[in-house]
Amino acid sequence: VEHMASISDYLILDCMFLKGTTKHMGIDNIKYLLDKYPKCQYIVTHLEDETRKELKKQSLKNVIIPEDGEEIEIV
Repeated sequence: VEHMASISDYLILDCMFLKGTTKHMGIDNIKYLLDKYPKCQYIVTHLEDETRKELKKQSLKNVIIPEDGEEIEIV
């Protein structure tokens, strides 16, 4: 994931939990990537309701939080 973040303009990641596990990423993992690779835009998917609310509250720069069913055009 770090390699992809280092070479990508956009990266689509799951962000299931507040704190990541061995199977799903969390807000802590997204923040780590943001700090290390700030030029990348992160589109988060596979969100629990609690995680979505917390991400919106934190207003993290370069994190795109789409709504269910929303389409995102990357040009």
